[in-house]
Amino acid sequence: NGNTYSVVVNGFCNTLTSTVATLTVNPTPVIRNLTDILSETVYQNSVYTLQVSNDTSLNYDWKVNDILVKKSADGYYQWTVPNNVIGNLKIGVKSINNVNNCETLSERYVNIIDQPALSIQVEYPDQSSIICEGESANLSIISLLTNNTLSYQWYQNGQKINNAISPTYIVKQSGNYTAEVFNEFEKHYVKSSINILVNNVKPTNILVNTNLFLSLGESISLKADEQGISYTWIPTNTLNYSNQQEVLASPIETTIYKLLIRDLYTCYVATKTVTVMQNLHELSIPEYQMRSSSKIYTPNGDGYNDIFEIEAIKLYPYLTFKLVIVDVLGNIVYQSNHYDNSWIFDYNGKLLPQGTYYYSVYIEGKNEKTGYIRGFFTIP
Repeated sequence: NGNTYSVVVNGFCNTLTSTVATLTVNPTPVIRNLTDILSETVYQNSVYTLQVSNDTSLNYDWKVNDILVKKSADGYYQWTVPNNVIGNLKIGVKSINNVNNCETLSERYVNIIDQPALSIQVEYPDQSSIICEGESANLSIISLLTNNTLSYQWYQNGQKINNAISPTYIVKQSGNYTAEVFNEFEKHYVKSSINILVNNVKPTNILVNTNLFLSLGESISLKADEQGISYTWIPTNTLNYSNQQEVLASPIETTIYKLLIRDLYTCYVATKTVTVMQNLHELSIPEYQMRSSSKIYTPNGDGYNDIFEIEAIKLYPYLTFKLVIVDVLGNIVYQSNHYDNSWIFDYNGKLLPQGTYYYSVYIEGKNEKTGYIRGFFTIP
């Protein structure tokens, strides 16, 4: 480079010497080798940032399988791995000096695989992407990238979420959520998206095939009155299934069962209490619960002391209570073999006269010592 050259021709008559020529050897462009910045194995739809040089005196032709895909003047190319190609693929870059047209070529063969580098898992019952109003779902990034140079960013509907830079994100609103994982070492990132739908909540019913009072060891069928995509029953420890429309409950104590149904556009909730009855012979009801709620009744329609009530009937609805009421002469003015706290002091179609009355309460199946009580009340 820089040497001078001339040609000397010797003949019979004289010697001729050419003019002096100076030979300049232009250097080839220096760029980074693609093998140093691009992995041998890449995933479909991954995005790689390839920077072979920042020399702006060069032009760069980027090719994939020898097909020109981009011309650039800054040595930079953001390459998205095709999602319709499996197997080997050649990517190359040719740098060209703008002045002397000298070239340098760098190529790299890569193997494209279809195994996703990134997925999003919904930490919610049944891993459903449909959640219910008032609740939240935790989104977690499941990544095959394992080095320590990863950074994270979450997006909602294409917009960056401020400070959402961890592998997890809590969702409370409907939208399309995208997780982006950037590999600082290889200068590439991968993305994965998921649609989350937050539905309104409406009440529904739980259908039963019998009454809600069971003896210990018995079971009852509970069925959701609405159909949905998924069902969540709690508590689960006394159910044969927890994710079916109809389940079999075998409670060992009085239990409130809760149901959540997720559908495409609505969530439904319901509760049902299943009472487990004590063995009648072991049941001990306090005396005060067997007595009338008042000793003075004023059945005048004002909403106070207008109905003859026994507290135990409310507390033990699965028991059968018998009630007999007599006047001071022993005449029966009211009786019921299945009293339900509904007597409004009527007698022969009229309001019971003023006076003192005596009542007897029996529990069917109990003996007189444990299931019988007497008392009195007055209508002033």
